[in-house]
Order: sequence, then structure tokens, then C-alpha cells
Amino acid sequence: MRLVTFCASGVLTVGRASTIARDTIVAYLRRKDFITEFTDGIDEPVGKEQAIKEFYGLLSKTGFDVKG
Repeated sequence: MRLVTFCASGVLTVGRASTIARDTIVAYLRRKDFITEFTDGIDEPVGKEQAIKEFYGLLSKTGFDVKG
């Protein structure tokens, strides 16, 4: 979450640092249990859904294609 927030801030310029950050984020997203780990500690289903929506909204701000 912190790395995605950092990328969304626009601080990173296009180049090696942004590529490393993007690759790291994609690696986490590709994990089969990502959603389970991301929502670990949130007890209510509504809270989990809200956290996921906020995260994917943030991903969208960073320029990630969240539709695929």
C-alpha cells in the first residue's frame, strides 16, 4: 500500500526507480493469495470490500490497468 501510494504521488520520474517500483507492485499483485493477505486483519466483509476498492482506486491513479 505504501509503495502504491508513493507511486501515485508523482514523485518518481519515469526511469529505473519507477520501473523497479512497478515491477515490485506487479509481483505482489500476481500472488495467488494477495487479496487474502491484503485484507488480513479486517474482520467485516464490508470493511474488506471497502479496502479492496480503495486499493484498486489508488492503483488506477498510478496508471495501472486494473481491468485486466
